[in-house]
Amino acid sequence: MNRFRVRVFSAVTALAVALAVLVPAAAQEMDTSNFWFAGTRLIFERAIPLDGDVAVSIRDAGLQRFLAKLGATIAFQPLQRYVVITAADHRTITFTIGSAQYLAGGVTARATFAPFVDGSEPILPLFALAHALYVEPVAGAGETILQPQIGALDIRTQGSKTTVVIRGATALAYVKRVDTPTHVEFAFAGVASPLTGTHRVGAGVTATITTGGVARNPSTIVAFDGPRGFTYDLAPAASPFELGLTVIDAPPGSAVAVNPPAAISPNLPATPPPAPAPTAPPYAMPAPPVLSAGPPVTPTQVPEQISPLAESTAPAVIGAITMQPLDDGLTIHVVINGASAYDWHRLADQRWYVDLHNATLTNAGRDERPGIAAVDSVRIRQIGTPDAPVVRIALTLRGEKEVDIAPVADGLSIAATNTDAIAAAKTGSGRFGSAAIGDANAVAVAPVATATPAGFGMPTLPAGPWKFGGTRTIVLDPGHGGDDFGTSHNGLVEKNLTIDIARRLRILLTASGWNVRMTRDSDIDPVSQANLAAMHADGKPNPDDRAYLQTRCDTANSINARLFISIHVNYSDSPGVNGTTFYWYKPEDQLLATTLEKAVIPVAGTSDVGPRHENFYVIRHTTMPAVLIETAFISNPHDAALLRTPEFLQNMAQGIANGVKAYAGIPPAQASKADQ
Repeated sequence: MNRFRVRVFSAVTALAVALAVLVPAAAQEMDTSNFWFAGTRLIFERAIPLDGDVAVSIRDAGLQRFLAKLGATIAFQPLQRYVVITAADHRTITFTIGSAQYLAGGVTARATFAPFVDGSEPILPLFALAHALYVEPVAGAGETILQPQIGALDIRTQGSKTTVVIRGATALAYVKRVDTPTHVEFAFAGVASPLTGTHRVGAGVTATITTGGVARNPSTIVAFDGPRGFTYDLAPAASPFELGLTVIDAPPGSAVAVNPPAAISPNLPATPPPAPAPTAPPYAMPAPPVLSAGPPVTPTQVPEQISPLAESTAPAVIGAITMQPLDDGLTIHVVINGASAYDWHRLADQRWYVDLHNATLTNAGRDERPGIAAVDSVRIRQIGTPDAPVVRIALTLRGEKEVDIAPVADGLSIAATNTDAIAAAKTGSGRFGSAAIGDANAVAVAPVATATPAGFGMPTLPAGPWKFGGTRTIVLDPGHGGDDFGTSHNGLVEKNLTIDIARRLRILLTASGWNVRMTRDSDIDPVSQANLAAMHADGKPNPDDRAYLQTRCDTANSINARLFISIHVNYSDSPGVNGTTFYWYKPEDQLLATTLEKAVIPVAGTSDVGPRHENFYVIRHTTMPAVLIETAFISNPHDAALLRTPEFLQNMAQGIANGVKAYAGIPPAQASKADQ
């Protein structure tokens, strides 16, 4: 046993002793040595009951096996405070060291204890993570069963068509038990569901979910009922974890059209096509957010995916905004008619604000001074532009206080408490309105007071460097250049394609009023002499030398740019792999990546590989929202044919420009010194 293992086991032993005093007897009786998942025993190296959950290291081999079975991956950077899990359906779950609040697919939730660090080992709440991954812990006689669930029913309607995507924790296998002109049933073995009950799907069409079986072998039936003659199509699966249907409200007498599923069966393909961008389900498991995804899943051919339904472009209407003091804190209830997205930010000067995008106020903005211990003032304003309206709610806090924001049945709830925030997250995002909230019968996750348990040390972690300035400069980073060709294939060279797209994008952004800086505007690999000296480089071009990549970051960081967009072209040894990918690293990058994805794919016409969490240097070391876009695969004949055409390069630039407008609106009216 090496010294590292001795140190870790010693810390855990100390925790176990402390728990004998701190944890209620019922919790102590949990047998953490007898976990079962998907019919097999799941053995953890060390799992300790804590506050009704189980503390487990992210490096525990048992947790790694659990995540692998779910198609999820986990990432942690020692100099950052975030543990990020990417789920098989491309949702991200973000835990922050020292904060019980976490994000699962853009939805805020709370664990019963805050993640912490023992030496170099990040410790997470296992059950909170399992919830976020659509897995429900079920206590049995001397055992705990981690039960896979059908955790989301994503319902989107456009005209007479409604798309329904059933999402599960594990690969879904079903049997169609009944199929009549008014009723169809799908039976799923091995999964339960918290979404039991009847849900409206379309005009006159409902989905009813029932569960049965036993804890180790549950079953779920999803039944659709509609008027005689309603039709449905079983769509090709975006991943083995999903079943997609398109329901059409047809007049009586119409024939039932059934297309056999292309990728959902007991014999699942080894390489399913990529899942579409994650969207917050209307009916969601009342659980923490999750982030997990295995190695990039790539298709062997252009996938025939479920057509994503366009979201309404009509602005959400912000109605009454009421404020209620509570225990030296303040709860703000925002009534919203409509659905869209929001992002929130905590600034270094004790200010906190949330921007509600594509939203309008029905009343004039106002300033309030509630006169309470936690909050000094509240400011409500309509900002943005007529075609991209934004409502901002800003709080000036009396110190670093905890602020929670969460969708509720009729809008959003913001709660500022008179509790000091420890290593608080600096930014986050989510959705509000009908597409963001859970089932009306779901139980809300309530805040729980937590403390760092004895036996685990709580390190002092550096505050995040994230800055959100008012500059109107966007930095474009055409990948590679000079002696760094990037990838070359099918007669194309990456460095030439990236600068072509960047120059086209610069014209579009400049026309919209943005200042644009390029990390390179010629066939060079940019590097500063200072970075060469700092990195002890030899002064010769070397694409692997960090000096070159850091210079690209410095171009943006030195002026506190509004956005950083790095443009690349992808390659795979398999010529069948294709599509566009949007990579993000920092939590505040995720909304930008998702927004760009929604704007680029319809214009470019490429396959949607979706947003991915990745530790790329230029998006990790930039201090503003940043995304690295792999525009297409130079190794794929279809994508290569597109990359050869000026029309595609222009469409790609236009799509990115559209995404920038959707994310950031128009540039600030006044330029900062950095812009001048």
